[in-house]
Amino acid sequence: MNRSIRIAIVCLVAVPMLGGCAGLMKGLAAKMDPSVADKKLVNDAAAANKWDDVKKYCDRKFKKPDGKKLHYKAKRLACDTQAAHLKAESDKAWKGATCKDIVDVWKKYKPAFSRQRGKLNGYHAEACVRMGKCGHYGYVFKELIHWGPMTQGAVGIKSLKAMDKAGLPVEKEYLKWFSKQASSPYSAKLGMYAIGHYGFWRRDKGGTINCKPYINAWKSVDEGEALVQVYSFLRRTKCVAAADMIFKGLTHSNARTRLRACQALGVLGNKKHIKKMSILAKSDGTYKIVRRNKIYWVRDMCRQAVGQIKMR
Repeated sequence: MNRSIRIAIVCLVAVPMLGGCAGLMKGLAAKMDPSVADKKLVNDAAAANKWDDVKKYCDRKFKKPDGKKLHYKAKRLACDTQAAHLKAESDKAWKGATCKDIVDVWKKYKPAFSRQRGKLNGYHAEACVRMGKCGHYGYVFKELIHWGPMTQGAVGIKSLKAMDKAGLPVEKEYLKWFSKQASSPYSAKLGMYAIGHYGFWRRDKGGTINCKPYINAWKSVDEGEALVQVYSFLRRTKCVAAADMIFKGLTHSNARTRLRACQALGVLGNKKHIKKMSILAKSDGTYKIVRRNKIYWVRDMCRQAVGQIKMR
């Protein structure tokens, strides 16, 4: 006898005692699905607007008073419910944000915006534009333009383009903000992306680039990978006035910084830079193994750069 037939027979017997099969079926379903009670716990919390409890139920470390973990179906329900609530709450808060509180609203709901991958580009660009219009350029340049990989499609670059399209004086405000920094505003991890993204945007924007203000603005940058981006920008914009600044990078502890310094000086430097470049060309100890051979890639770049200067 299969399961459905057994349940039907039980229902027929239970009708006069339980007031019908519906009541019995409901009870049987509860026993057959161990997640029912835990799901009720989640739904009751959501109905009562106890969102701290819903968030707690979503936590994989949460345990009930009896020491047992919440059923995985109930945990998934809690996470989905919390995510839906947070999305609705964040959308409402973002829509109503003013110049006075827009940065705080972004900080609070950034995780919610970041999870919406399909809308992240739009949210990020909108945030940069709105904050720029409110005068919060410092927050944009320090906390937002580094988002994304070192590619032209990075969120940070797209947001700079959106600010420029909105008519905001991005370059002017960037130089003004950076020039006021007594030390590098970026961490060792984020500086390369922030400066790299800005450099990509400014070069793609086109038009005449006066590089001299950048020499002053970036004087506080000292982290190796960030300097790599600085030197790359100055080299690509043919900033001869930056040669002495870049020259200091020849003694940096980061090998890629020394490499880019030599590469840039090959384009921008002059004979007074050759002596120290020649030392690196002969003695820099950085190498990599290629097919069992040591390749001294910093030496090679410096040697090539010295040759470029001598040929001018």
